[in-house]
Amino acid sequence: EYKTTGWKLSKDRKSLTLTDGFDAGIFKLKGTRDLNFYDVKQIKRVRVVKR
Repeated sequence: EYKTTGWKLSKDRKSLTLTDGFDAGIFKLKGTRDLNFYDVKQIKRVRVVKR
């Protein structure tokens, strides 16, 4: 789980890059929420879930 630092959202808002030093890489986002309506400053928490 990441709070407001350690991650970066792509410009198309479909992938997430983790920048915390663990070298986890780029993750494709899954879900039903359209992130184009949200400002990046409004996102308070990012959670990575293995499925």
